[in-house]
Amino acid sequence: GVGALTSMFLRGENGDGPIDDYRPEVHDSDGLLIAARNGEWLWRPLENPHALNVSSFATVSPHGFGLIQRDRNLDHYQDFEARQDMRPSVWIEPKGDWGAGRVELVEIPTVKDTVDNVVASWVPEPPATPATPLTLAYSMFWYGEDHTRPPGGWTSSTRRDKGTVAGARRLVVDFEGKALGKIPPESVVEGVVTAAVRGGNGAARAPAELLEQQVIQNPINGGWRLVFQVKPPDDEPIELRAFLRHGGDVITETWSYQLHP
Repeated sequence: GVGALTSMFLRGENGDGPIDDYRPEVHDSDGLLIAARNGEWLWRPLENPHALNVSSFATVSPHGFGLIQRDRNLDHYQDFEARQDMRPSVWIEPKGDWGAGRVELVEIPTVKDTVDNVVASWVPEPPATPATPLTLAYSMFWYGEDHTRPPGGWTSSTRRDKGTVAGARRLVVDFEGKALGKIPPESVVEGVVTAAVRGGNGAARAPAELLEQQVIQNPINGGWRLVFQVKPPDDEPIELRAFLRHGGDVITETWSYQLHP
């Protein structure tokens, strides 16, 4: 791939890692961020999967993509030596027209925080072939505090548990941002959620049942929390997407998540 980035993700708030560890979170990046040419911003929280996992996000000549460390709270890591709360984010900004392709995310199982188990890169369509010239230019930005965020709300955390409905999983997604804090608490904020079972080729092939959806304002920081439960028809991965809408306007980035059985 082009503009290839690597990082480490052992465990985060969206699920426990495969080993016992006193540290609540262990990662150098916590999500993949993509700025599409059509104006959509997409956030994919990282995971430490039980098996090799490859996800693709088709787009045309994106404005940028990167592996981002959004969580800057030391209390969430409890590691005074590694200081993963200070790890840099890296952003790839294409120059010129890259044409059609996809951002590909590879997540590799690991039990160690010394292994880079996350890879993100741009894969052109059609794929590059030997002896065929491919000229693409880009800038690479390294930074601490996020300077690359959508103009509206952004995802600050993703959590999940077994839920309250038999056979279902519950997702809790928090969105923050200055614009969200200006929305009165009595306002109607709508969560737009889609869920589909992922087929063997990675494509969505059947819908999954969505249950008990609600949106709640965070009284502390003015953000908004989306809570919903999803029940898959089979023991297969589910592709989830969600964003918030207010008064007919989209007010957040698109949250994207793959839920494994």
